[in-house]
Amino acid sequence: MPLQLLSAGSNAQGQLGQNHLEDSYTFQSCLFGTSPSKLQSQLPFDTVISLSCGANHTCLLVGRKDSEGHTRELWGSGDGKKGQLGLSNTSLDAGQGTNQTVFHRIDDTILTASGIQPTDYRMEHVVASWESTFIYLRPRTMDSRLSKGILLSIGNNDYGDLGIGLSPSQLGKTSHPQRVPLEDLLSKKYSFRLTGYDVRKLVAGLHHVVAIVDVFLDGPEASDSVVIGWGTYRQGQLGYLNFQTSGMKGKSKIPSYTTEPKVLQFPRDGWGDSKILDIAVGSSHTLLLLDSGKVVALGSNKKGQLDGVNEATGITGVHCSWNGCCLIRNPSPAHKNVDWSIYSSGRGEKGQLGRSDSAPSVTVSFPFASTSHALIGFACGSEHSLALFRKISNNIDPMLSVEEVWGWGWNEHGNLGLGHTDDVHSPSLIWTNAGGSFKGSHVDSVWAGCGTSWIVLMQES
Repeated sequence: MPLQLLSAGSNAQGQLGQNHLEDSYTFQSCLFGTSPSKLQSQLPFDTVISLSCGANHTCLLVGRKDSEGHTRELWGSGDGKKGQLGLSNTSLDAGQGTNQTVFHRIDDTILTASGIQPTDYRMEHVVASWESTFIYLRPRTMDSRLSKGILLSIGNNDYGDLGIGLSPSQLGKTSHPQRVPLEDLLSKKYSFRLTGYDVRKLVAGLHHVVAIVDVFLDGPEASDSVVIGWGTYRQGQLGYLNFQTSGMKGKSKIPSYTTEPKVLQFPRDGWGDSKILDIAVGSSHTLLLLDSGKVVALGSNKKGQLDGVNEATGITGVHCSWNGCCLIRNPSPAHKNVDWSIYSSGRGEKGQLGRSDSAPSVTVSFPFASTSHALIGFACGSEHSLALFRKISNNIDPMLSVEEVWGWGWNEHGNLGLGHTDDVHSPSLIWTNAGGSFKGSHVDSVWAGCGTSWIVLMQES
């Protein structure tokens, strides 16, 4: 079943992958390949594992099940001048190298430069910050309790973004993959007890990165989990870091930062036995979702982005825009009539809240009952949001079901795909498979970036 990717929005450096440099006000097909004569609009993969956007670059991790088990490839488009897309993009200014305006494969050159064999490791997480990219590789064959993954970083290092212990003056940018010292950090914390570890979740804001790491220790069923992070931290987005770091001082407006990963410290009052299930980050704030349905909020609240977050209950999903939060309550499984709601907070003058500032409710207001639509996907971009729904019906074939993508928020670059650049203050239908040239296709997922929106379609073979 081939995969097709649609994109809309900001495209100054070709990050939409549409083979041009103009903003796209409607959803158009992305193109894949290296030669202009051999571009294609589909990839032979089963799913998009992740799609992550920086300022002007996009990273697409795709996967499929095949005779070799699981095959995964990493494709990129857009700006690679800071090394954020690896070695294949560093010569673009000279008119050479790979076409940056379409998606081209980048994992082969990155792994080769790292000395890593694809047969030994599998790409598990790929995320992009403003001008940097991070790739976590999990060992393929070892016992998980004995395995130790590899986290690579490439790109810009303005605020210690790369997490390798070097300041910007020591290393400003690089297209050569660097290894984030996870094992050094965990070995120091757990000493001789450490047997292995695995990054369960990895996220990146503009200039800070946060990860949940499961740690395996010597002893029967001995394990732990920690949250680590690096980059900017002055607003408290990395919790309480009680040490001096290489950040700028005095009257400079440049935030303080840490250049190497640290274990985050934050209040744990009232947690009980709760564990961290998920994380999300904005420009200068971080959310931790607990298995109790509570959320721990860290960082800046200058835009009201943390208002009410710590008091929320029954939360099953957390998402962040640059200056806002969206909390999902009881998302409905496909084809099941289960109630759900989306709490929004933060900056709202561009419609980011999905409701008027004077609305009596703090939830996003949709023009339909929640029981009529199953919420099956959600994404926050820089200052806009996308929600993927499947209309409730008796039809159990997902290829024949009616799916809808609704969106709201900042729309200066046409990133909501509505054919205009006016901001959208309440949820609006921006795509459906009920008609048009994509009728009959199945929406696999939705993603959002810096003024960009993405829809992943699965086509019948």
